[in-house]
Amino acid sequence: MCTKNNPSLNIAALGRPFQLGMLYDYRSDKLIPDISVWESDPSSQHISWQPLSWKKCELYMTDTFTEKADLLNIDNNLKLSVLANLVKLSRSEKLIDDRNQTNHVLRFILKYSVTKNLHALTMTNMKIRDSKYREVLDQKIATHIVTDIVYGGDIFFVLDRTLSNDEDRTDIENRIKQFLIKFETFQVLDNGTLNWNYHEKELAQTLRCQYYGDFPTDSNPRTFEEIDFMNDLRKQDNIRQLARPFAEVQKNYASQSILRLIIHVTAKNDLFLKEILQCLDGNIKELTHQYTTQDFWFNDDNLSLIMNRIRLFIKFAELNNSQPNFEFIVNEEYADEFQMNKGVTCLLYENSVATNFEIPSKPGRPIATKVSDCNVTLHWAKPIYGSQHIQHYKIYSKCIMPNSKWKLLLSTTDAKTSVNIPHLRKRKYQFKIQGTTLVGDTIESDASDIIG
Repeated sequence: MCTKNNPSLNIAALGRPFQLGMLYDYRSDKLIPDISVWESDPSSQHISWQPLSWKKCELYMTDTFTEKADLLNIDNNLKLSVLANLVKLSRSEKLIDDRNQTNHVLRFILKYSVTKNLHALTMTNMKIRDSKYREVLDQKIATHIVTDIVYGGDIFFVLDRTLSNDEDRTDIENRIKQFLIKFETFQVLDNGTLNWNYHEKELAQTLRCQYYGDFPTDSNPRTFEEIDFMNDLRKQDNIRQLARPFAEVQKNYASQSILRLIIHVTAKNDLFLKEILQCLDGNIKELTHQYTTQDFWFNDDNLSLIMNRIRLFIKFAELNNSQPNFEFIVNEEYADEFQMNKGVTCLLYENSVATNFEIPSKPGRPIATKVSDCNVTLHWAKPIYGSQHIQHYKIYSKCIMPNSKWKLLLSTTDAKTSVNIPHLRKRKYQFKIQGTTLVGDTIESDASDIIG
């Protein structure tokens, strides 16, 4: 719905739930989810999908609100909403509130951008309700329709260097800039570490770090040396997150096996959530269903189970991402497709045929039940989850001596949870257990006590 007065816009989502075909009012910077000009909601046949795979790293020296808003692709109209606290900032957008409080600190910002795919409304066979369209125009309800969504994210590292009174500000600034430019040109080794010299390492130790990003990290780095974002970002490529119907995507991987995690926690017509959103927008004064018993999926027990299974899936994908002809995929479906069971489901697709697959948790810690001069019999508990998918176990050992590393000692022939290990040298050992499934390996168990 672009006109001469309302040309097309490119705006930052800032965590807001934009959807293709949705109305948007640029004047008030509000989405209008409850009014549609379409005869029916856009479906997969009305949406085109284009993969975009590019990454960019840029170095900035800025600390004003306007300049940081530009880094976040926040336009002038949206800046007013941010200043007025009308938009809740989260993830990378919190960079706005991080301000340098003194002139004795040099500030550098590394921006790392990732773009994954583009979804666009094709308008093919889409019918507009003329009466509703005319109403939207006449009453000036909205200014635009969401026609394209680019999926991706940004990571910002704010790096501060405190200056002492006897230091040359310009010299220190130039040295740090030359060092940080290596990130812009991706002078990074295959293991994710930076290709730097001794003097640059010394310089890096003087930098404090603050992370703001759209991607989760295992920890928030506080020093430059703790930054492991190259490896963290590589992990994002191990799992494909889908926003289009799985059936369409499956066609592209017909010759491959797929492990698919489906999150189904929302009903297609959730009246409670709809009214909550209306209340937040000020469209209704009170909930009409306030005395209706709601089946919340986010109770403590269910939420804990969901989070545990998601963590298992992510860890399993990390351990087995090098498997040939295998894809790990995550997408969301309505709970209606799962008999209103609100949770997560894991499916394994082989030759396009789906079977239920529960990712096994780690096996129990091995215990020595019999020890002789050269033989040890180990016993362990099967995984709490998914033990039915274990085909056999791998046993790892480590000799208790300096610089000793874990090594694969043997593999069992079946899923029995005990094994006899013969012909050991007269030394002290520790052991760990790892399950193996048709798809890949599980998380390793905790190490045994020292034996021998």
